[in-house]
Amino acid sequence: IDEGWDLGWALSFVRTGHLSDWIMVDRDYSINRYYMLVGGWLKLFGVGLWQARAFSFLLVHVVIVLTALTAKNLYGKRTAWFTAAALFSSVILMSGGRLRHDIGLTVSIAVALWLWSETKIRRKSILHLAAGLALGSGLASHYHAPFFGVALAAAFFGPSLVLHREHRQ
Repeated sequence: IDEGWDLGWALSFVRTGHLSDWIMVDRDYSINRYYMLVGGWLKLFGVGLWQARAFSFLLVHVVIVLTALTAKNLYGKRTAWFTAAALFSSVILMSGGRLRHDIGLTVSIAVALWLWSETKIRRKSILHLAAGLALGSGLASHYHAPFFGVALAAAFFGPSLVLHREHRQ
């Protein structure tokens, strides 16, 4: 139901070069930079609701691939294929194909998870930093990103901290 409003954000970027809320207030006040990406896509493929939805639908598939790669890194190929199939058939994920900023945050989380899973294989600290930056980039697309960041940081590092503490005692 917000697609018209969300299209307005992207359209403001296409027409003026900056983000403005043309429906609620005609001023630039958002930290949400996700619609700049949508606006860039619309500049290439034409302005329209279906063109914007195509961008979101493409990002849905990016999430599927990144999450399957994460599953492969952590649990193997069979789990990766199962994960891809489950996500492809997920109504919740496919609803990300609408024009909304939720898929931008979902991509940030998927990138962060994939990078974190890569640290398990490659043992490079820089990948932890990259995962954190990827997760932090979610703030540019969704205001709920800080809450997900806290939850994911606990999920990423909590088990190893608890296990490390148990081994010490």
